[in-house]
Amino acid sequence: MFNARSVSRLLPLALAALLALASATSATASAPVAASGTNNLTSCDFTSQRTVGTNPIVTGTCYVTWTGTFAGTDVAQATVTFHADGSAHGNAVDTFTGTVDGTPGTATLRNLLHSDPSGNSTGEVTVIGGTGGLANLHGSIHLSGNVNTGPLPYAGRIQFARP
Repeated sequence: MFNARSVSRLLPLALAALLALASATSATASAPVAASGTNNLTSCDFTSQRTVGTNPIVTGTCYVTWTGTFAGTDVAQATVTFHADGSAHGNAVDTFTGTVDGTPGTATLRNLLHSDPSGNSTGEVTVIGGTGGLANLHGSIHLSGNVNTGPLPYAGRIQFARP
């Protein structure tokens, strides 16, 4: 049974263990770094379409070229909903192949994008997995620009966890 005296003896040991764990955890990750560049949608192959109410929904494969911190190509399995007012929103799971901050590999990205009727777009891209040198990549970036005049600038933060 624990009493006040045994708890007071164990408390410093517990705090020391927690501090050691925290320092080991923080030592296993690189410092977060800024990520920036452009994301250029080069083409889409929409293979299916359905309509919900007055909204056409298309699915297919899109191809993207990245420059900057992310440098390479991307194949996205995308779903886009077009609204009667001309706006659209899409989501995709992307397979990026290239380098991130100079480290080569493949990353899986979750991409959410919204466009107004004029094509002005904002979106979020989150790293959800990876292989090779990008296996321990974490981070998210924000896209903002006009999809009609392309490429979309991006900015965000990334971090490599150490195995």
